[in-house]
Amino acid sequence: MREKKLSTAVRFTVLVVSFFIFATSSMAKQGSSDTVSKKKDVQTERAREAIALDTIIVSANKQEENSQDIPFSITVLRQMDLEDKQIASLSNIVDFVPNVSTFDWGMGGFNNITSRGLSAPSFSWFTTSMGMYIDGVPALGAFGYTTALLDIERIEILRGPQGTLYGKNTETGAINIITQKPDNQFRGKVAVEGGSLLSAESGDKLAGGGQFSLSGPVVADKLFVGLAGLYTHKDGFTGYATAGGTGHEKDTSYGRAKLRWNPSDQLDITLLAALLSEKIDGYKMNLSKNGATLFRIPQPGYRQIASDLKGSQEMTIDTQSLTVAYSLNNTLTFTSITSRRNSDFEGTSDNDFSPLHLAHGTQDSSYEKISQELRLDAATDTFSWIIGAYYDTDEIKRNFVVSSMRPQMAGASLTKLSEDAFAIFGQAGYALTDRFKMVAGLRYEKQEMALTGNMRAGKLEDSWQNISPKLSLEYRVVPDVMTYLTVSQGFRSGGFNELAQDPEYFSYDPETLWSYEAGMKSLFLDKRVALNGAVFYMDIRDLQIPERIDLNVQWNTNAAKAISKGVEIESTARISDTLSCHLGVGYTDITFEDYSDAQENYNGNKKPFSPDYSFHLGLQYRRLTGFFARVDMIGYGKMFADKTNLYARDAYQLVNTKIGYETETFDIYLYGRNIFDETYDSPLDARGFYVVYSEPGEIGLQLTYRF
Repeated sequence: MREKKLSTAVRFTVLVVSFFIFATSSMAKQGSSDTVSKKKDVQTERAREAIALDTIIVSANKQEENSQDIPFSITVLRQMDLEDKQIASLSNIVDFVPNVSTFDWGMGGFNNITSRGLSAPSFSWFTTSMGMYIDGVPALGAFGYTTALLDIERIEILRGPQGTLYGKNTETGAINIITQKPDNQFRGKVAVEGGSLLSAESGDKLAGGGQFSLSGPVVADKLFVGLAGLYTHKDGFTGYATAGGTGHEKDTSYGRAKLRWNPSDQLDITLLAALLSEKIDGYKMNLSKNGATLFRIPQPGYRQIASDLKGSQEMTIDTQSLTVAYSLNNTLTFTSITSRRNSDFEGTSDNDFSPLHLAHGTQDSSYEKISQELRLDAATDTFSWIIGAYYDTDEIKRNFVVSSMRPQMAGASLTKLSEDAFAIFGQAGYALTDRFKMVAGLRYEKQEMALTGNMRAGKLEDSWQNISPKLSLEYRVVPDVMTYLTVSQGFRSGGFNELAQDPEYFSYDPETLWSYEAGMKSLFLDKRVALNGAVFYMDIRDLQIPERIDLNVQWNTNAAKAISKGVEIESTARISDTLSCHLGVGYTDITFEDYSDAQENYNGNKKPFSPDYSFHLGLQYRRLTGFFARVDMIGYGKMFADKTNLYARDAYQLVNTKIGYETETFDIYLYGRNIFDETYDSPLDARGFYVVYSEPGEIGLQLTYRF
């Protein structure tokens, strides 16, 4: 394993050296050939990549601001960044965000985000550590992380507690996805790609798909429409020795329609409807060597599964939202966001992973969320404020049936989990002097949750109240260097364990933390270099963690205390008008401070599912028209899967490349993702019973046409 890591680093170094040799020789030959007039949106965007870095406007605080003026860590990815960095999913997003990672449960539809060491415990349906919002509409807990990144204006990844403005499920941050607004400009895009998976175990396996976006005016200055859609397919890369065929073959389709109406200069109304469908045939999870040995189930080989049932899953997410923004005057704006999101999931699984029919599972679940947010905000040069109210109601219906040739192993779990939440919030910022600014906010939130069904507990009910404060102090050393200190509280509600038999474990408590972050935002060398950094310390109480009871049963419990501390650094440098460099590094140390059970004391152990570091390094060359090249190296540190720290995923690095030729309307690229086919299989649970296989590398061709 060590040799492979070194070889990946060496090969990346060779790529970087070659990249610099080519880039410097190309710059010497460039001359005046780039003085070409650009007429299309993408060409205008490329032309803006002058020596000085662009000013990036964000809405992280639900008001528009320069990203360099935000008093907490934030990473912003714009549409062109997504294309250049080959970002097509949530896991691709976090590759470029320090101290943020995802964990794939190997079943599709379920993902978990870790930010600064914290993540939601497994299968906590309502709660997450990092919330996600698409045009202001909240995601559906662990289900909602599955989304399509199509026709995007920008993505904002906020770190640190964001409960003051965003409420529940934002204990360690929030992801804001802002899609393109249709307007008076007619524009469109069509893109297709096709490639091949690299792993020898995969054989002759293919991947590919296509997407389109189209927007423009229906009635000039008044009514606009935007349409977008995609379809992708990836062949399976695991094998089924008993059931036959391949596993984790994946098909995704997505469609979105936006209707925007401006009846006056003051009123902006947007109606959105979207539908996502994901189908997966077979899994990429299996018994680990430890699990196979313990349960005496022979394994046929790497990425080969002994199960007699492949299993499958199908998930749909449909979204409808209505956003109304009314400008009362030049500084005061009223906003309303009304939304409904619904997810339906059907799946079958071989829960014993053996060639025998010991435990076959069938799951049918639905998740509906209805939400309403109202807010009023105003901003001047010295004073800004926002107040608002929020309400949502969630309901999950879940039917899980286990069949078996042994009657004692058969059974069914039929449950309904519901939640209602209400909140009021406010935040204000005041510039005390030209250099010193203070921002303070407060949110009150109440949640009520109930679980009913055929479980041992019968019916469970509970409620939680929380006040989430936030205080930031900003000091501007010089116009382009700002320092800050932010203190905030994070909160994640408790929940229920439907499979628990002991009343002591029927429920688990809320998790709370106090976060302290100090940082700097800066621009140097005539704004050619951006350097941002932060250090953080989080004091966590009643940490929620998963406990595996046996092969098929896992529930959540609380550890008394944990501490998370670390550092984050991000930098972008415009070396020339054609060459740029991007760097992000994060380090997190999260340990149990007061946690033990009847078997062991875990004080000083690392919290599971938290890589101790993450980094990315990217180099990019682009002329206004003509040659384009980019190489990225992405790395993650060691990650434990259990509280005893016995089972771990080793550190690994991936290398992605993209090279092509761009014109005013047409682009062609050769892409590579994980081009050295690094494997980074992950232990899945607290006893090391399961493993999730990493996906193989991919190379292919991409074509894009814009009009």
